[in-house]
Amino acid sequence: MGINWSTDHTKDKLPFSYEIVEVFDNKKVNINIHLTDKCINHFGILHGGMHALIIDEIGMTTFQKILYPDDNYLTSKLTVDYIKPSRDLELLGNVELIELTDAMGKISVKLTGTNGTIKSVGILEFQVRRKFKNR
Repeated sequence: MGINWSTDHTKDKLPFSYEIVEVFDNKKVNINIHLTDKCINHFGILHGGMHALIIDEIGMTTFQKILYPDDNYLTSKLTVDYIKPSRDLELLGNVELIELTDAMGKISVKLTGTNGTIKSVGILEFQVRRKFKNR
């Protein structure tokens, strides 16, 4: 795999943490996501806004670490389809690069529960801001 990377929600100020568990051809990534109870709404399910935050965070951060760690990515569009409510505090994220150019990219993210049930699917479009040294 070549990449061993994880977050710590206590340091990163996120109500969840995650780690990359598998990378396939630098285009597909599987991620374990560990939620805290702060992600759960008053109905006892994962808050819809958390789906969007998780999709944006794991989609952007993973590919920034894998593809161009010296560049910046800016989310320009995020679409989330909520498939099924989640009560799980552990999720699997499947992230796949759909398209990447010098100026933009597109990623799909699927969040799956521990029993294999798809909870939400997102499409993330982003701008690529290249950093050039010695300019």
